[in-house]
Amino acid sequence: MQIVTRTLFACLFGWCAMAPPVASAIEVSRSPSRLGGFSVRTRVDPATPQTVTLTLETTEPQRFLFRAIGRGLPGLPAQNSLPVPVLSLQEGTRLLAADRGSALTPEMTALAFISGAFPIDPTGLTAPFNAGAALAPSLGRGTFTVTTTSGDAGSGAVLVESHEVAPAESAARVRHFSVRGHTGPGGTVMIVGFIIRGETPLRMLVRGLGPALANVGVARPIADPLVEIYAAGAPAPLVVNDNWSDDPEIAETARRVKAMPLAPGSRDAALLVALEPGAYTALIAVTDHTSGNALIEFHVLD
Repeated sequence: MQIVTRTLFACLFGWCAMAPPVASAIEVSRSPSRLGGFSVRTRVDPATPQTVTLTLETTEPQRFLFRAIGRGLPGLPAQNSLPVPVLSLQEGTRLLAADRGSALTPEMTALAFISGAFPIDPTGLTAPFNAGAALAPSLGRGTFTVTTTSGDAGSGAVLVESHEVAPAESAARVRHFSVRGHTGPGGTVMIVGFIIRGETPLRMLVRGLGPALANVGVARPIADPLVEIYAAGAPAPLVVNDNWSDDPEIAETARRVKAMPLAPGSRDAALLVALEPGAYTALIAVTDHTSGNALIEFHVLD
């Protein structure tokens, strides 16, 4: 609801007088917000892939650009990045596409420009496949898995990105996305960047899972995850959660969105947020200086 002040003029026999301003309320339509692009930085090695799962609602197919950037990652020494990222896309158990080394092709470079992804600098790359992998599928309604693995025996940091091609024309809504991979102290922490597009706050359930992963057979889960969410460029987090503390509202919300139930008293992290449109960063960190596998998930509630 928006309050609008209007000035009225009264005229009689050719003489006009300005009446006091009158305030009235009119409905102003604001476009609902949605999750736009997102990116994830984790460490990948031959035994520890990175897995992104996303669920889409859409009335028509939407083209996406997925990239896994290794040696083409700016600001990171080459010896610390993944030498040969391999990217695969699945729907259920069906493999839809896979790639190794196409991030610098003319098609993918043009799509990166259209979707607002950063340009890859090929300077210093020993081979094109070192820059990264890329896929540009058209996806309809459903749940999809994007997996990044090491294409050789190497290991290191990798940035995986999801961009809508021509986002202003997008009909797709990401209802859920999650990332499973390695996290640890310092520079090995898992970092997720995401964008909220629209004009209204977006409500989400955000959870960082460690102990819960042991119940589904994930090896080496972290014991005590901590989730922090920052607005872009902010030095301090907007919200932080260490242990979800058996919060009944969080438990009911998780049940409603069909998320994995958490055991009472578990040290998994969870929080409910309402974020204004803009860019954000989420970290899933460890509180005990160990490292291992973790999962961070975002469930859209609106």
